[in-house]
Order: sequence, then structure tokens, then C-alpha cells
Amino acid sequence: MIKIISAISTLLFVTSAFAGNRAIELSVDLSLNGKHIMSPTILTKDGEKTTVTSGHGADRTYMEVIATEKTLNNKKAVHMNFVVGTFTASGRKTVLASSTPITRDNNRGEIQTTEKDGETVVISAKPTMK
Repeated sequence: MIKIISAISTLLFVTSAFAGNRAIELSVDLSLNGKHIMSPTILTKDGEKTTVTSGHGADRTYMEVIATEKTLNNKKAVHMNFVVGTFTASGRKTVLASSTPITRDNNRGEIQTTEKDGETVVISAKPTMK
């Protein structure tokens, strides 16, 4: 009987720990140096890292994002932490840029960064909380 109660309480604890993670859908456009790379629709959980890749072989680009629900001027918003990079021939990740925009729920925002090596990265994202 004690084992059953212990198992049930563990299950309830684990379930409640993940109950607060809302789903966030991100409609994203990524361009590097004026060239469109990808336009994924990403379904992620609040606070969890999601990675998407585009391309084949040594010509692959990746984008990592952690989206977190926030409040901006008393309205729902999403803080997004993006990391964009490429893969080397050996498969190692090389970071090109990172940015952390915050956008109101269901509104599109765009951020452009130019890195030291001249790479221009444009990320346009529209978060929708589910």
C-alpha cells in the first residue's frame, strides 16, 4: 500500500511540474546576408530549447530558440532567445549570431544584427501562445 501511495504521489508531482509549460507557436523567417534560409513554424514549450536545421551536408544552418511567456505593458508577450549558426564540415556548430527580442503575443517582430565578421542576420518572428 505504501508503494502505491508513493508511486501516485510521484506521478502527481511529475505531472504538476510540467503542467505550467504552455505551448508557444513561433512563425519564424530567417535570412543571412539577404538570402532567405528558412521559414519554420515551431511549436515549443514555454522555457524549453528547440532546434531547427536547414540545408544538407556542409551547407547546413541551425536555429535554436527558447521562448518564454512574459508581460509587456500589462499585455501577454513572448521573450525569445535565438541562436543562429552553421555546421562545420566535421559537424560542429559555429555560432553566427544571437538575439533576444520580446514581442507581444500574436504580433510579428523583426530584429537585424550584423556580426563582427560582417554576417547580417535577420529574424522575423510571430509568437502565438496556445
